[in-house]
Amino acid sequence: MRRSLVLFTASLMCLARPARADETPGPNPAPAPAPIPPPPPPPTPAAPTSPAAPANPSRPPAPVAPASRLDDVRKYHNYDLGGGSLGVILTVPATVVGLAGETVAVVVWFYDAAGNPVRSNVPGRGDATNHLRVVSEDFVPTTSHADADFTFKVPYAAFPRTREGRHAVEARAVLVRRVGNGRTVLARRSTTFFVE
Repeated sequence: MRRSLVLFTASLMCLARPARADETPGPNPAPAPAPIPPPPPPPTPAAPTSPAAPANPSRPPAPVAPASRLDDVRKYHNYDLGGGSLGVILTVPATVVGLAGETVAVVVWFYDAAGNPVRSNVPGRGDATNHLRVVSEDFVPTTSHADADFTFKVPYAAFPRTREGRHAVEARAVLVRRVGNGRTVLARRSTTFFVE
C-alpha cells in the first residue's frame, strides 16, 4: 500500500509540473490540479505565565485593598437622649475585611439638601470648622472578616433651625482605617432624613 501511494504521489507531481520548453503539450492536456496549501504549523505550547516583576525588585508589590463595606444606615427618630433632649440614633453596619489588628472607625458628616456642610449648634459636635459630625470609637478587628455596628446619638438641637421648619439632612458615613496621623478611606454610605 505504501509503495502504491508513493507512485500515485509521484505521478501527480508529474502532472502538476510545468511543461519544459522542449516539450510540446499533447492535443488535450489535462488541467493541472490546484496546489495544496501546506498544513498549518502545530500549535506552539503556551509559555508558563508568571506574575509581573515589581518595578523595584527589592520591594514586594502592594497588596490589593480589602473589600470592606458599609451597609444601609438605620435611623431611629425621636429617641430620648436624657435631660429632655430628643435626637436621632444612626446605626452604621460595617463589614471589615482583611484588616485584623488594624484600627478602623466611622465618621459621619452632615449636609443640607443643597450639599452644603451643616454647622453644629452644639459645642463639641463639630470639627475644626464647626461642620457637624460624629466620630465612632476605634474598632480593632481580631479576625480577617469582622462585622460591627457603629452607633451614633445625634441630638436634634445640634442641627440649625431653618425658616422652612422641617428640612432634609444627608448623613455621609465614611469607614476609615487609621494610619499614623492620617487615615485611609475604605467605604462610604449615605442616607437622608428630616429634622425640624
